[in-house]
Amino acid sequence: MAHARGLRPFVNRDVRVLEGTVRPDFCWPEALIAVEVDGSPHERRRTKREDLGRAAQLREVGYAVLRCGPDDMGACLDRVVDALWETGSLV
Repeated sequence: MAHARGLRPFVNRDVRVLEGTVRPDFCWPEALIAVEVDGSPHERRRTKREDLGRAAQLREVGYAVLRCGPDDMGACLDRVVDALWETGSLV
């Protein structure tokens, strides 16, 4: 029930996009919100390109994509809560 109310994210769950599936780090499918956590490996050029492609695929099917660094998880969680309020997932 917590998932249905938008309170707890799914972790590394496949999300259908126009051309297959992608697997964001966290997602709230009912609210169409995905979070990607970017650590140091995400600074490589190829990985950045892949990250941008996945985010674009998620946006094509209506997801809002939030990117967070490992050092700003508190601020990122605040943005997630704000987004969940905006979608009406938190009542």
